[in-house]
Amino acid sequence: SPAPAAAVPAAPPPSPGAAPRAGSRHPPAPGRAAAAHLAAAGGPIGSLPLPPRGSGEGILAVNASPWATVQVDGARAGDTPREWRLPAGRYRLRASHPARGSAETDFEVRAGERRTWQPRLSR
Repeated sequence: SPAPAAAVPAAPPPSPGAAPRAGSRHPPAPGRAAAAHLAAAGGPIGSLPLPPRGSGEGILAVNASPWATVQVDGARAGDTPREWRLPAGRYRLRASHPARGSAETDFEVRAGERRTWQPRLSR
């Protein structure tokens, strides 16, 4: 008679330090990989083609006057005006200017859409 099938162990649960998926509410601490991805996924406002909804990605555009340095989930993304192609989800955005102050918001990127944040900078 055939031998009984060996039990296959279940995959272990994710460790507490495991990185959540992109665009989650509580991202891992920013690192070089996040900053590199943002740099590669960005361009001047209006320069990126709108991704199809089925791609699961959208465009985040940020425009501050006169300009601001933008962080996305704690990773430096670049200076405004600029836009980035990102996975759909919620992000914590921060825009700062050395003389004009800073602004922060939670912002939702939607698949297949271009959405713009125009921060009001204040000290």
